[in-house]
Amino acid sequence: MEAIQIKLKDDEVKFLKEFKKKGMKNAREIIRANVLLSANNGEKPKRNL
Repeated sequence: MEAIQIKLKDDEVKFLKEFKKKGMKNAREIIRANVLLSANNGEKPKRNL
């Protein structure tokens, strides 16, 4: 798979990192935050079967 190209602003990255740390969240929300942060770092998506 090809890496997704996303460029997040510094304040968006900060928001996502703080979002993951604060309180109880829905697992889907945490996964989405991790996907966005990984894509911002140029990492390739992981395929889960």
